[in-house]
Amino acid sequence: GRIKLLDNYGNMLNPEDTPSIPYMYDDVTLYDKECGTFGLADFQLPNDQCPDQFVCNIDSSSIGKDMSLSTFANCVNSMDCAMLDGMTTKYGGQNLVYGGSDDIALFLYQMIPHHQNAVNMAKAVLKAGEVECVPPVGDEKKSVECRLEPIVRDIINAQNRQIIKMQGILENIGATPTSDCDFKNNVDFNSNDSECTTNPNSKTCKKGPKSKKNGKDKSKKNGKDTNERGF
Repeated sequence: GRIKLLDNYGNMLNPEDTPSIPYMYDDVTLYDKECGTFGLADFQLPNDQCPDQFVCNIDSSSIGKDMSLSTFANCVNSMDCAMLDGMTTKYGGQNLVYGGSDDIALFLYQMIPHHQNAVNMAKAVLKAGEVECVPPVGDEKKSVECRLEPIVRDIINAQNRQIIKMQGILENIGATPTSDCDFKNNVDFNSNDSECTTNPNSKTCKKGPKSKKNGKDKSKKNGKDTNERGF
């Protein structure tokens, strides 16, 4: 982005947009504008990569400071779905260089979406107005908001910097930026049918039971009930 410096009267020292920026700005969707986040529009629930929900017992009538609590909870649902999808990754299969290993690549593939989720969560709680600090007066104790706001801003600054560094390491060792493997919550990946792992939508792929809202489903096997966790 571009930083504009102001004089003591609030006027831009350089009103011209120079020098030119050699890339296009990312477009922020309306959903991300509502959440204060980036990259979540494709991960709204329901989503076949994720459980029916991550945040339970959402009360749509609850009102927060700058957004409803149900809106914030649904934004968190999308964040967690994006992280789960991002952390569902392949292992190995790349010709890595400069000391890169499959373990290092896996660590980075897991940690980057984990950090991105932390940044989005911090930005969303700022957008919600839940950590706006009103400095204490006199002997007043520092409020929860005043204690949390610097933590939240540190998360955004520190973890964004670490994301960029980790993406650079992936590039340096010759790894692809991501190594995603799609997970379908109605596919039995333990099936003997190898078609499931290469083409989950194939008609020959054995379908498993769809997950319930509580993340569990009852299935019959050998005449006995077994609990099966669904994602």
